[in-house]
Amino acid sequence: MLYSNDNGLRAFDLVKQTESTLSNQHATIIETNSFNEDILAIAGDSKICILDHRTRTTICDATVNNPVTGFDWNPLVPYWCTVQSSSSISIHDVRVSLEAPVREYKESFLKTFTWSNANCDLFLTSTMDQSVCLWGLGSDKCHSRVTFAKTGGTLTSSTYSPHKVTV
Repeated sequence: MLYSNDNGLRAFDLVKQTESTLSNQHATIIETNSFNEDILAIAGDSKICILDHRTRTTICDATVNNPVTGFDWNPLVPYWCTVQSSSSISIHDVRVSLEAPVREYKESFLKTFTWSNANCDLFLTSTMDQSVCLWGLGSDKCHSRVTFAKTGGTLTSSTYSPHKVTV
């Protein structure tokens, strides 16, 4: 089990009842990689750290301009994305560069980001103005935007259907 507290990222062995420190970085986000279960990302404040928790090796330790509010691994290709409090999205391809993004987007009042589980080039964003936008990596513009303000509730997240039919 992995958890974060004021002392950093910790690993707790439920069988042996022992724990150890993986990183001293304060983390508000912990994401494991679907390609390699030993690789994980931790983010907090304006820092992102990609590490191999088996060998306790830091693969990437990057500082970004604004606090990180979201992180997501692409389920189909080795991309990762960060969402920052400035409403910017940075997409990285680990085959090219761990620190420099291969693509950046800006979306007003950004809340969440999620990759498509059927097409590695598509992703969704949701915003505080109750809209969900479908994006493609080959374009700087939203392909499709739906606003849910008429439902009367607050949009808290968005994701793709596991059956790949609806959003």
